[in-house]
Amino acid sequence: MTEIDCATIRDRLPDLLGEVPEGEETAALRGHLSECPSCRHELDLIRRLRAARPTAAPHLEARVRRALADEARRRSGAERPARERGSGHGWWARWRRWSLPAAAAAALVVAVGLLFQRSGPERVTEAPEEWETTAGALWPSDDGALAGAPLLDDLSEDDLLTILEEMDG
Repeated sequence: MTEIDCATIRDRLPDLLGEVPEGEETAALRGHLSECPSCRHELDLIRRLRAARPTAAPHLEARVRRALADEARRRSGAERPARERGSGHGWWARWRRWSLPAAAAAALVVAVGLLFQRSGPERVTEAPEEWETTAGALWPSDDGALAGAPLLDDLSEDDLLTILEEMDG
């Protein structure tokens, strides 16, 4: 068989280990496994991995079901205290529920605004007549690749046009 067939067979190996009824495809899988040592090795590896899986704790299902039922009862209000049952409806209850988080968010916005207002940049009242620039100010380091200029200088016009087309694309 070819490698493509082996790849297809390997994708189906976990199904072969499950409760799959015998059929034409299962027979083809078993036939391939009888001829291909690589796929047999893969099947053996899957068997060993499945055998090494940890098992669930005893009575886990019962504990999970009981916890889900308890949570459902709690959410339905069957176990809520009387003081909560009577006051959980209307616009007042909704307002009370959101008032504390809304106040905290507003306080945070005000605090951040004050922080930025006080630590903002110094304002320049007037600009100098001329700005002096040097080569060092334009290129802060000798590493010209930082801006890409030396890399582009060596390219032909066709290469530059190709790069521009790719950037637009």
